[in-house]
Amino acid sequence: MAKAAESGDVMTSALAGERLAAEGIAVESVLVTDDIASAPPSDSA
Repeated sequence: MAKAAESGDVMTSALAGERLAAEGIAVESVLVTDDIASAPPSDSA
C-alpha cells in the first residue's frame, strides 16, 4: 500500500492496513511524497 506523506492520509492508510491485516491479508506500506509541497528540497529538479 502506498500512502502520501500527509498526516490524514497516513492515519487513514494505517487504519486500512490494520483492517486488511485483521482479515489475514498481507500488507506492506511505503510512504511517498506526492506533490512539491511535501517533497524535501533535495528532490527538486
